[in-house]
Amino acid sequence: MGRLVLLAICLVLLAAPAVAADPAAVFAKRTLRVGAVVSPEDVELRSLPEHRGAGVAASLEEVVGYEVRRNLYANRPVMVEDVGAPTVVHRNSLVTLAYRSGALELTALGRALDSAGLHEAIRVVNVDSRLTVVGTVTAPGMVRVDGAMRPAGGMR
Repeated sequence: MGRLVLLAICLVLLAAPAVAADPAAVFAKRTLRVGAVVSPEDVELRSLPEHRGAGVAASLEEVVGYEVRRNLYANRPVMVEDVGAPTVVHRNSLVTLAYRSGALELTALGRALDSAGLHEAIRVVNVDSRLTVVGTVTAPGMVRVDGAMRPAGGMR
C-alpha cells in the first residue's frame, strides 16, 4: 500500500506542469544620463517577474550601442523606448533637405526642430519658405522628404 501511494505521488509530481522561470530583462548597472551611448559594461540581464515585463528590453542587443533618450537608473529595468539610434541630427542644426520625384531632385537648407537618429522621422523648417515638413534622416545633416512635401501640421 505504501509503495502504491509513493508511486501515485511520483506520477502526480511528474505530470504537474513545470513552473516557468521569470523572463530575463535588461537592467542598468549604473545611472546613465540622456545622450550617453550604452556599452556592455553598463547593463546586465536579470530575471523580472513576468507581470512587470511589458515594454522592457529582453536582450542586450536591444540596448547596447544605442543612445539614452531618458535617464536610466541603476538597478532598474531598461525600457525599449528609453533608448534609440544615436543622434546624427541635433535640434536647431542646419540640414540639407532632399526631395526626389522621378528624375527631378531638389535640395534646400533647413533647420531641425527635433533631434533624431538615422532612419528616424524629424520635423524640419525650410529656411527660405519657413514651411515645416516631416522627413527621414538619411545621414548626418541630411533629411529626405517623401511624397508631396506636405507641411507638418497642416497649412499655415
